[in-house]
Amino acid sequence: MNELECRTCGEKWPGTYTCEHRCTVCGTRVTAKASSAADRLEATEHQRLKMDLASALGHDAENPSMCDLVAIARLVVKERDAALKRADREATGFRAMCEAWQRLEEIVGLDTGGGMGPAPALNAVEHILRERLALAAHVEAVADALGFPPHNENRHRTSVIVTNIENMRRFADYLHSIENAFLMIPGEPDADYPDEDPEPECMVSSWGARSREHYVEQFRQALAHLKAQWQAEALESAAEDSIDTSTQLWLKARARHYRRRQAQGGNHE
Repeated sequence: MNELECRTCGEKWPGTYTCEHRCTVCGTRVTAKASSAADRLEATEHQRLKMDLASALGHDAENPSMCDLVAIARLVVKERDAALKRADREATGFRAMCEAWQRLEEIVGLDTGGGMGPAPALNAVEHILRERLALAAHVEAVADALGFPPHNENRHRTSVIVTNIENMRRFADYLHSIENAFLMIPGEPDADYPDEDPEPECMVSSWGARSREHYVEQFRQALAHLKAQWQAEALESAAEDSIDTSTQLWLKARARHYRRRQAQGGNHE
């Protein structure tokens, strides 16, 4: 084992010294005394390696001790381990993000294999959002057309909206059936097709009505027209069945009166 010496006071140290290898007499760093050329070469190489290590660790002391270098190395190892853990977490997060993008592409119906980045999926999502907003506006318009109050909870329920539309269609079919069965009259000849029989016309027009009141007024006039027609037909039938000439004449006169009333729209007694 090499002797230790203090180069300042010349004391040799076969015994104790501080943990920093400093002389307890003058405080100078204690170093091993080289006893041969080989020992001196080894000491020089040891010092060079120590300085290289200090430089690599970023320790700029003039003559750093091994204790300092070991402490710094432990800090470096600790920081390296923390960095590896952070890198592992980031890698895990990146993989999760890639899987999420791939899942999003599957949801929106894309098949890019992830090689085109997030742009196609984002564009598809933006398109879906625009369509969703347009659909929401469409639902609001349908609910308003059906007469739902603004804060009614049934405004956006598909089953309720469909039921209302079905009811409206059914009620309209009922009304049109009544119009076709009782309110049809012979139509006027078409000048462009004089050889064809005119199409029958309805005395009321749900399409041409300007308002609810206007339609009701058309219906009232049609009922008066029908009443006059039925009265005239009843009187004519009674006149044919009567055997009394004077009664026949009176009945026919009344029938003509109702025919005129029918021609005038049924508005006069």
